[in-house]
Amino acid sequence: MQRVRAATWILSIGLAVVFGYFGFDKFAEPAVWLGWMPAWMDGLFGMPVETWLTIVGTSEILFAIILLIPVRNVRRTGAILIALQLLAIMPIAGFNDVGLRDFALMMSAVALAVLL
Repeated sequence: MQRVRAATWILSIGLAVVFGYFGFDKFAEPAVWLGWMPAWMDGLFGMPVETWLTIVGTSEILFAIILLIPVRNVRRTGAILIALQLLAIMPIAGFNDVGLRDFALMMSAVALAVLL
């Protein structure tokens, strides 16, 4: 049981660091990330793509924080939200090194949700 608990924290911390970094980087280097935003999002619900980038960055920071809250169901919710976000991102990234990375991150989030 101790190993499962350690594994869940290792996955939680790892995913929180990655998503926290990605979220903050969207504010620090928006020009880099705007290239990854799909063109169809520009103007969606009347918001420019820059606003969507802010929403995505904020959600990633929020998901990272949620993963570190020591309440099992809260962390499970965070893991599920991360997995769903990555599932939505993977078709945009395509089948390349970034898409493969996102797939591995998604599977890590799914594993964490199952462990919790």
